[in-house]
Amino acid sequence: MGHSAFQVSACAFNKGKLKVLGTAFDPFLGGKNFDEKLVDHFCAEFKTKYKLDAKSKIRALLRLYQECEKLKKLMSSNSTDLPLNIECFMNDKDVSGKMSRAQFEELCAELLQKIDTPLRWLMEQTQLKAEDVSAVEIIGGATRIPAVKEKIAKFFGKDVSTTLNADEAVARGCALQVLPSPLPFLRAQAPNYFSSFHCSGRQSTGASPLHKPRRPWREEGPQM
Repeated sequence: MGHSAFQVSACAFNKGKLKVLGTAFDPFLGGKNFDEKLVDHFCAEFKTKYKLDAKSKIRALLRLYQECEKLKKLMSSNSTDLPLNIECFMNDKDVSGKMSRAQFEELCAELLQKIDTPLRWLMEQTQLKAEDVSAVEIIGGATRIPAVKEKIAKFFGKDVSTTLNADEAVARGCALQVLPSPLPFLRAQAPNYFSSFHCSGRQSTGASPLHKPRRPWREEGPQM
């Protein structure tokens, strides 16, 4: 689960080879949806408490989004009440609020319920059972939310693994997918170049398209 979407895949490993058995996703379930829940909560609180409408000014709303994202990350490692303070939020007024992990999970209960849907789709597509899955690896920044981990672990009936870096794993996978191989380009430019080499690694006597004969060096002297 990343910033904007939730994707699941079932993969089989056999003799060092990977085969994707099936995939499922929810394009409307990600970290930004949890941020929006916090933003809506504090917008309503500030409107009642300070008579300020944060959604009327884009700059104030962006600052609130940034602070809510920081608060979400802090709640992943702390279960106590955590403060949210913004100086000069609107009209030179300072605002403050607080949120605990239990309140956050209650606020996002609807989003947490949506986690099971792609998982059920995947199991139906691959005709697998929970006991057939030997390991569950989770990646993506939003998987650091404890409630998300608990929902996935409860569905499969086993602890989830976090051996991979939650952020780098996605970036490296995308880079490998879009990285083009240089071999097709080289073959197109020089179709006979690769055939001009023997298995021993020595070049044949046939001239290749990329080979330019070197002229012997000759010292220029006075002509007689």
